[in-house]
Amino acid sequence: KIGRQTILRRFFTLCSIGKLFLFGIRVRKKDILFLRGNSFSLETDPSVIWDLDGEKGPRGSVFIEAVPAAVELFVPNEHQC
Repeated sequence: KIGRQTILRRFFTLCSIGKLFLFGIRVRKKDILFLRGNSFSLETDPSVIWDLDGEKGPRGSVFIEAVPAAVELFVPNEHQC
């Protein structure tokens, strides 16, 4: 026999998992540093591995620069078949 506490715990766990699927992972704004600029140099320990959209990125310190018009997008014309 499953106890009431076990049922409630499972229910709240399922609700938490469902919330992740519906809304994604929420991060409190106080945990985020917002910066604005054209370039940034981020210095870290050489053992740090950066995550680039879920893929393994470079190790250690990085230099990030915004390059206007660096990516060309091809968007289909809605009127073509």
